[in-house]
Amino acid sequence: MAAEKALKRIVAIVLITVLPLLPGFALSALGYPTAVGTWALAALMVAIAALLGDVRIAIFAGISLSIASFFGYLTAENPWLAMLVMAVSAAAYGLCFQLGIQSAVSLAPIALAFTMAQPTAIAVNESTAFNALLTALLVLGATAWALPIGWFFGKQLTKPALHPVSKKRAHIFAALLASATGVAMWFVSDLKLEHGGAWFLLTLFVVIQPRMRDTWRKSLERALGTILGFGIAFAIGTFISAKPLLYAMGFICVALATWMFLNPKRSYWQYATFLTPGIVILEGTGSSIQTTDLQRLQFTLLGVGVALVLLAVLRLITGSDESIDSKAPTAN
Repeated sequence: MAAEKALKRIVAIVLITVLPLLPGFALSALGYPTAVGTWALAALMVAIAALLGDVRIAIFAGISLSIASFFGYLTAENPWLAMLVMAVSAAAYGLCFQLGIQSAVSLAPIALAFTMAQPTAIAVNESTAFNALLTALLVLGATAWALPIGWFFGKQLTKPALHPVSKKRAHIFAALLASATGVAMWFVSDLKLEHGGAWFLLTLFVVIQPRMRDTWRKSLERALGTILGFGIAFAIGTFISAKPLLYAMGFICVALATWMFLNPKRSYWQYATFLTPGIVILEGTGSSIQTTDLQRLQFTLLGVGVALVLLAVLRLITGSDESIDSKAPTAN
């Protein structure tokens, strides 16, 4: 009985991981390989939002990401406008912590970060505005595809408890996150950091948390998971060269990461340990896994360092976690 239950869970996790991505592979086969990344991140975000939250949250997140992706793509080459779009989007995400729905929509700002850090043309010979519109429509298509998948599997899952924070803390956090990621986006755009810049922004969104002790813990776990995952990806890239086998290893790692993510008993570093090689292998198979791996490690550790500096500044300005909550009513 236990073995049967475990097998069903494994099959469900594999399906949750693979089904949202299938149209992306079809787009690649049809001659639009640059659309795959945008589709994959948007589809996974919506599926997880429906899985962990509900259909309304998933629809809202998908439409919001579509709008943000349009303006993000349109302004990605202008550091000041890119900073504004990222700051507004980050602030909106930060306010989600007041409702406790942050886990359900956590992939939304990350998907936007990748779109803005490395805007790739879906229609190569068309204008920036046209490709911005295509990107937004692609996100809407991914939303429509992934929504029923997340809803179906979400019916069979016990929803995790919400963990909202106080209004005061959420507003402080939203302002801090908007400032940090907005300024980071300026440098990513101005210095053309592209994919490495996307990993830098991703790390900021992951490790900066409303409570200072959580930021400290998440930073250490992020660094640990990335270093361990770096070793796994480097070893796989060194000893395996066949692309079909590399893709299979990448999907196995992503599926394991999904299992860690959905299991409340697992720590974040365990999730990061498998997510890192999964994404590095899937992204680096077409070029160099070792180069992709090293780049991710460098920008992740840079993001962790910046987050810890911000943590120190926040403590100087606001005092301890307890002092913030003492100035505000309790969580909703």
